[in-house]
Amino acid sequence: MNDTPSGPQEGQTPEPQAPPPAAPQAPAPVAAPVAAPVQAVTAACRSGAIWPFLAMGGAALMLISFFLPWWSIDLSEGKRPKRGELTDEAARKRYENDLKAYQADVEAAGEAMQDGTDFYRDAISKSAWRGLNKKGGGSASAFGWNVGSGITAFIFSLLVLPMLIVPMFVPILKKWSWAMAMPAAVMGLIAFILAFVFWLSSPGENVSGLVEQGVSVGPFIALVGGLAVAGGAGLAGVCGLMGFIKGAKTA
Repeated sequence: MNDTPSGPQEGQTPEPQAPPPAAPQAPAPVAAPVAAPVQAVTAACRSGAIWPFLAMGGAALMLISFFLPWWSIDLSEGKRPKRGELTDEAARKRYENDLKAYQADVEAAGEAMQDGTDFYRDAISKSAWRGLNKKGGGSASAFGWNVGSGITAFIFSLLVLPMLIVPMFVPILKKWSWAMAMPAAVMGLIAFILAFVFWLSSPGENVSGLVEQGVSVGPFIALVGGLAVAGGAGLAGVCGLMGFIKGAKTA
C-alpha cells in the first residue's frame, strides 16, 4: 500500500496559507500634561541672563511710583445760572430748568464726596483738604507716600534691588541667587495686587463742572513694575533652582 504524499505534487498549485497574525502594537506614549510648561520654562531659561535685569527694572518703577501722584481731585463751584431779566414766560421756565439742573448737579457732587469721605481723610493731607473746603474749589493730589499701596511698593523696591544685585557681585552667593529671587517675585506680586486694588477701590465718580476725581499715573507705574518684578524674579528663581538641582546631581 502506497503512502499518499503530504506536500503538493507536481503540476498542482499549492493552496494559499493565511498570513500569521500581526503582533499587537503598544499604544503610542501620551505626553505628560506638564511637558509643555516644562519645555516653556526650559526655553525661557536659555535667556536666563535677562530676567534679573527685568526684575530690577520693575523694582525701579515701583520706587519711582512712590514720588508720583496716585490720585487727584479737582473741585469747582460751577456756574450758577443767572436770573437776568425774565421778560416772558419762556425765559422764566428756561431759568427754572437751568437752576434745577444746577441744584441736581450740586446734590450729586455732595453725594460723590460723601462716598469718599474715609478715603479723603486717609489720602489727602489735612491742610490740603482745609484749603479745598475754604476756597470751595481747587485741586489736591495723593502721592505714593500718602497711600498704603505706594508705601508698600516703595519698601518692597528697596528690598528687591539688593536681593537681585548682591548675588551678581558676590561669588559665594551666586549659586544661591534663586533663593533670593523667589521672595522678590512674591513681593512684586503683592505690589501688583495692591496697586490693582487701589485702582479699583479709589473714588472715581465725577460730576461735570463740579467734581473731577480719579487715579493718576502712580498706580499704573506700580502695576507695571510689580508685574515685571514678579515675572522676572520668578523666572530667574525657577531657572536658578533648576540649574542648582542639575549641578547637585552631577556633583
